[in-house]
Amino acid sequence: MNIAIIGYGKMGREVAKAAKSRGINVVSTIDPTESSASHREISKEKNLKIQKKHRGWHDRMA
Repeated sequence: MNIAIIGYGKMGREVAKAAKSRGINVVSTIDPTESSASHREISKEKNLKIQKKHRGWHDRMA
């Protein structure tokens, strides 16, 4: 599974760490103010598909 994290402050970094430890690939981090994020904004040119349903992954995060 590939994910993008929007907001890469303290919480975003923790989410990235938890995802990576579970074998989830963090393909992008997006934050307009955080210098360590991979992107500053979401661009329509990248054809990003935003998944509105969680597909059950959060049930396995405990």
